[in-house]
Amino acid sequence: MKLAQKNNIQGSFEQLCKDKGLRGLICKELDAIGKQSGLMSFEQAKNIYIEPDTFQSKGILSSTMKLQRFAAKKYYQK
Repeated sequence: MKLAQKNNIQGSFEQLCKDKGLRGLICKELDAIGKQSGLMSFEQAKNIYIEPDTFQSKGILSSTMKLQRFAAKKYYQK
């Protein structure tokens, strides 16, 4: 939300999660932090997806708050 406000990108949280311009800005920041930390290009994220809902509401976390990879893969496969 702070990055969106800083760059004059308006909308609800759900709209901001889908905004390609904001995703691009986040990727640029991640890239800069990765370079500063000495990561190689293959170690850095090339694209991201911002989920507006929590994983708990989707039922893909275990009772110990760990990601259930099979359930997550099935949910996000499409």
